Amino acid sequence: MFVACWWGLASAGTVDDALALAEPYRSGRLLGSVPTIPRDAYERAANGEVVTGNADTGEKLKRVWGVTVVDVPIDRFWAALNDDESKPGYSDLAHVELLSGDACQTGRVVFQYLDVSVLSDRWWVVEQRQNTAMLSGSSGKVREVTWRSLTDGESRLNEQAKTWAKKGTQVPFTEGAWFLVDLGEGKTLVEYVAASDPGGIVPAGLAASFASGSIANTFEGMKKLALAGGHCSP
Repeated sequence: MFVACWWGLASAGTVDDALALAEPYRSGRLLGSVPTIPRDAYERAANGEVVTGNADTGEKLKRVWGVTVVDVPIDRFWAALNDDESKPGYSDLAHVELLSGDACQTGRVVFQYLDVSVLSDRWWVVEQRQNTAMLSGSSGKVREVTWRSLTDGESRLNEQAKTWAKKGTQVPFTEGAWFLVDLGEGKTLVEYVAASDPGGIVPAGLAASFASGSIANTFEGMKKLALAGGHCSP
C-alpha cells in the first residue's frame, strides 16, 4: 500500500486516491491497447519523477509509457493537450495544421511535422479524439485524449500541409493517448502511452525515440504551455 501522504502532496489527494478514482473508467478508454503501469512507478511519480518504460503487448510495435504528477490544474493541462496551434512552440513539432474539425474539440484531424536532426524529417496525419463519456461521467476528474494516424492521411492534406510534407517522410503508423486524473489542489496525475512506426530503415533506438517522443521533454513542454495559456479554454 502507498503511504497515506506523499511528499509534496500533503494538502492534495494522494496518488492512491487518484488510482482508485480512475479505476472504474479504465475499461472505457478509447485507446484499445493500454499497458499496465507498475504501482511503484506511481510512487516515484508522486515524489516528482517522470517515470518511463515500455511494454510488449503482443503487437508488432512496443508501447512506451510515462507517468508523472504536475503542479498544474487538470483543466489547464487538458487545454494544453488540445491546443494544436501552440504546440510548435512547446514541443519538437515544427508545424501543425488543422485539416478538418474544430480547433480544441474532439474528432479533429491534424497534420503534424517533426524536424529530425539525423534522418529525414517525418510527418503524419492523425485524428484526435476526446473521451467525452469519461469526461462527463467523472465530472471532469478523469480525462483521456487519443490520437491515431489515418491511412488516407496524404489525401487529406491542404496546400500548406503538402508544402511541408514534400520536405519529409510520412510515418506509416502512430497512435497513443494522454490520461489525466485530478489530484486536487492544482495537481494532476498524468499518464502517457504511445506506439509509432517511423518508417524507412531506422535503428531500434531511434524508432523507440519516435514512440516516446522524449517523454520527459514532452511532459515539460505541455506543462509550460498549460501555465502560459494558449488557444484552448481551460
